[in-house]
Amino acid sequence: MHHNRQHKPRSYDGEDEKLLTHPSFNDGLYIAVSSQKQPWFRSLRCLLCLHMIVVACYTALFFAALGYLSRRQTHDPPAIINTLAQPAIRLTSKVFDVNPDVAESSAWRYAGPPGYQLDQAWNELLNHSMIRLTQDEMRELGREAEGVRLTDSSGYLGQLTVYHNLHCVQRLHRFIHLDYYFPNITDTEYKLLHLHNVHCLDLLRQAVMCQGDASLMTMKWGTTDPVPLANSESPHQCVDWSALDGWSESRYVNVYEPGLVVHPTLGPAYDKSAPHGDIGVVVDSGAS
Repeated sequence: MHHNRQHKPRSYDGEDEKLLTHPSFNDGLYIAVSSQKQPWFRSLRCLLCLHMIVVACYTALFFAALGYLSRRQTHDPPAIINTLAQPAIRLTSKVFDVNPDVAESSAWRYAGPPGYQLDQAWNELLNHSMIRLTQDEMRELGREAEGVRLTDSSGYLGQLTVYHNLHCVQRLHRFIHLDYYFPNITDTEYKLLHLHNVHCLDLLRQAVMCQGDASLMTMKWGTTDPVPLANSESPHQCVDWSALDGWSESRYVNVYEPGLVVHPTLGPAYDKSAPHGDIGVVVDSGAS
């Protein structure tokens, strides 16, 4: 027996309203709607994140480059000539010792009265002056053909100019104390020595002007003379001598080793036992 049911349109009552407003229903509806918009928001977030990463990388690179350039200006000055010692050049600040009245000052150590201690100080200062250069280095400098090749085939003879300048300062000091360092010197030897010292004086003039120490020296009043005195307490930008001398030490050549430095036609180049052997020559008188 079948009963005919009549379906009446369902009216929304309070229960239906509760269903529509139920949190779970609304969440489902929001998810369904937002799922269609989610790819657009996700792409925007990705672009923003990528932009922030790029900005952060460029910022890090900028500060890294700035730090490198700052360190380079302080420790690694740019070179416009080819000097093999460039990696050993480190700049430092130094106040010069200019008081010769102090017994321990450098003035008395290197420019005081002649004697064993002063000579030892100069020997230590110039000990690493002669160095060894490789054949490739000489070829790079363009001086391989005219170079002085060591007889043991280990390289060529060379020297940093700063050691030659120091050698000139030592020579001038010895010229002041001529009787001590050159006793019984002949007239011919004196003329050669005088010529060599004139060469050294002008070479030092050129070196001082070349390096151009631009540190500022102010003036101050003294107590015994109306002429203003130089205030020598200003710091100077200097090369770290220990680092540079250490580089030369790593290439040091003992030129007094018998048979190591020999002229192709005139024989051994250095002889400590020769009287006044350190008078030296300035120019090659036999060159055409």
